[in-house]
Amino acid sequence: MQIIAAPELKAYLQEPFVIAPYQCLVHANNRRIKTNHDTLNYYGLDISGRNNVEQIKKGEIIEVLQSQPHGILKQLSFYNKCKTLNITKETYDYMEQLAKTLQDVNELKSIAKPAISNTSSNCKYVHLRWSIQFKSKNIHGTSKCLVATKDIEPASTLLYKQDTEAMQEARRRLMARYPVMFVMNKQNMVPTELFDAPVKVNKQLINFTTVPNKLTHRITFDKTVGTYKNKPHCKRRKIYLEQDGNAYKVKKIENPKLK
Repeated sequence: MQIIAAPELKAYLQEPFVIAPYQCLVHANNRRIKTNHDTLNYYGLDISGRNNVEQIKKGEIIEVLQSQPHGILKQLSFYNKCKTLNITKETYDYMEQLAKTLQDVNELKSIAKPAISNTSSNCKYVHLRWSIQFKSKNIHGTSKCLVATKDIEPASTLLYKQDTEAMQEARRRLMARYPVMFVMNKQNMVPTELFDAPVKVNKQLINFTTVPNKLTHRITFDKTVGTYKNKPHCKRRKIYLEQDGNAYKVKKIENPKLK
């Protein structure tokens, strides 16, 4: 079998799945870098995810997300694993279970997060062509790969480049759930829990961080819920409040400056 492809993609095509010797366990082998589970800094937010252990060079393939024609790599993996086995009842059962397991393997989700600006992105998706000459057949295909667009230092948050419309939508989604703080009477009321801003709307206690159309609500604070503290400076979405009878109305919302 001869494979014609970019060097790192060729390494993936030679072993797209990791198959355990005897237990019929199959895992996608599409991640091409060493990663570590860690807390990532996503535009000022601490979120759980995976980052790179070692430096990534510009142009290096980070992971392979999809390949076409669909299923051909699974077929080749199955063939390479089973071609040397003696067909006994035991090995036949093994091969049958292995085929079912390969059929159910899904590609891993990308470890990269969507960038909300071109300046902050450090990788992008590209489609790379490849071909496999297998016996008398010549199979042509493409793989959707995540490729570094610059040198990436270890323990970085991977942010993939998008078109302008997609970036704007990602920014809107981020802002809709971004942690908030309340500005009123020259005080900055900052929730002690990052994503929990308890207020009362229509006498019901809710988390204002998750409320859509925030400008349309009148809110009050439950004094029994002591979850706010006064901070002069904080990177949050600022909700400016104005007294409105026994409640407060949202005067304006100021988003944090994210690059």
